Amino acid sequence: MGEVLSRELGLPELESVAVHVLRCANAGDVIALRGDLGTGKTTFVRAALRGMGWTEDVPSPTFTLAQMYDIGDRRIWHFDLYRLSVPQEAIEIGIDEAFSDGISFIEWPERLAGLLPANHLEIELMFVPDEDRRRVVIRGGEDWTNRLADLPHPA
Repeated sequence: MGEVLSRELGLPELESVAVHVLRCANAGDVIALRGDLGTGKTTFVRAALRGMGWTEDVPSPTFTLAQMYDIGDRRIWHFDLYRLSVPQEAIEIGIDEAFSDGISFIEWPERLAGLLPANHLEIELMFVPDEDRRRVVIRGGEDWTNRLADLPHPA
């Protein structure tokens, strides 16, 4: 996996990156969101969905484990796997269906162990001293690197 972006970003820049990532995604793509509680994983997904025209509420799937959104001809899944005990529980909530026909945002992807596809995009969000900013590291394979080549690289 190569590094696509590694920067400290404010919220408007982070939202712009989120929208760009979703616009570059295709059915079957998996976007793994890593970071501590409160780093902005759900905020990232909300920004991506709103940037694609979603106007309804975007609740955190902490308790439902999964939310699904149809925007135009795209089906977008948002998973929060924090409460999973074992990776196989993800199959019970339909993650295999999401992997085949939708774009999947996955919070706490480490809970999937070997079920996480190898060619996923990884986005890591980290706290920095300025609480209005986050360190963002995006890593992906060559396909993702090519698709995100025109990703805005804020200073």
